[in-house]
Amino acid sequence: MERSFIFNSLLNKEKVKQEKNGNTPIEVTITINGERCSFSTGKQIKVTSWDKNRQLVKGKDEEATSLNNYLKSVRAKLYEKEAELLDRGFIITAQLLYDAYFDKVECLKERSLLSVLEEHNTERKAW
Repeated sequence: MERSFIFNSLLNKEKVKQEKNGNTPIEVTITINGERCSFSTGKQIKVTSWDKNRQLVKGKDEEATSLNNYLKSVRAKLYEKEAELLDRGFIITAQLLYDAYFDKVECLKERSLLSVLEEHNTERKAW
């Protein structure tokens, strides 16, 4: 399966305009076997602050660090949802992963009997 999770500043897209304050939105593009789905992170950055190669915000100040940590958590959640789907036998598509990321896949909301049992045993040991 060929897949990638790309974070982009939307500078090179003609449809998206820079805000008056000079910021531009950061978007995530999920690509799996040539199929694409995109969503906005809801975050914006200055045009000059985006490192296209690293797909992160340039700098080490508190704002850049915080935003980069957020982007890393988005990527980690995508990998987590992908693993959950694979564990349940799904054939992964960009749309399915997008839906899983936004908790729109019903079977991922259900807890397995094993996870309930493990949680119960952990709680019992704590007593």
